[in-house]
Amino acid sequence: ARSVVLAGGTMQPVEEFTDQLLSKETYDIDKARISLFSCGHVIPPENLKSTIFETGPTGKTFNFSYGNRDNLEMINELGTFIVNICNVVPDGMIVFFTSYSYEEKIYNIWKNNGTIDRFRNKKKVYREPKNSAETSAVLNAYTQSIKQGDGAIIFCVIGGKMSEGINFKDDLGRCVIVAGMPYPNKNDPILQHKMEYRNKKGGAITGSEYYENICMKSVNQSIGRAIRHMNDYSSIILLDQRYNNPRILKKLPRWIAERTEVAPFFGAGFSGLAKFFRNFKK
Repeated sequence: ARSVVLAGGTMQPVEEFTDQLLSKETYDIDKARISLFSCGHVIPPENLKSTIFETGPTGKTFNFSYGNRDNLEMINELGTFIVNICNVVPDGMIVFFTSYSYEEKIYNIWKNNGTIDRFRNKKKVYREPKNSAETSAVLNAYTQSIKQGDGAIIFCVIGGKMSEGINFKDDLGRCVIVAGMPYPNKNDPILQHKMEYRNKKGGAITGSEYYENICMKSVNQSIGRAIRHMNDYSSIILLDQRYNNPRILKKLPRWIAERTEVAPFFGAGFSGLAKFFRNFKK
């Protein structure tokens, strides 16, 4: 090799980078000269439990698409789902939402219907602040609750401070839940121009592929917060039926995609998660 480029695993899918940075049109580089190699992870396979849940405890479907995300029954089902998961996940849990406004909306619904109190009966509850200057104080309180043995759950936002630069290793992140898929606003004129450019240019990365890649890169950044060293262990839960798609699964980091299962129904996925943590019980 005359040149080696190292890229982090959470930068999947990387095909877009090779298309942009090493295109034949720009640098006259033949694609046949480019080889992609993806390493596995240092953790053993049994240290990660990754599951896609399409439905909740009462069988209601999770689909957080723009037209369905305000469905009150689904929001309540999400709350019941997380309460159940709190019963088997020790220490720290991180729940990622697609935006600050959506997190606030769901939090207020749960506060009014008593779901937040149900969380507090199991773990201390924290929220990612919009003001980044307050992030350290919230993280310190979250960490202290876990060290004291109370357990804690923190509601975060994909694309926010805690989805990209925070290390939730060991007890700080035994479970990462992603509620929905963070597709950007298709009405954004800059995004529209980029998608149009992709379609006109041709090739493997079309406008729709580019749009999907933006979403999955954000997901990969978020779920990469938990497992941080070779002896760490954690669970990843992807909540949305749209994750159960071979095209989407291919965009996850390979070491996660290879270990991701689709729960046929809530009970089966819940039992698998409980068994996973029993194996690591102190």
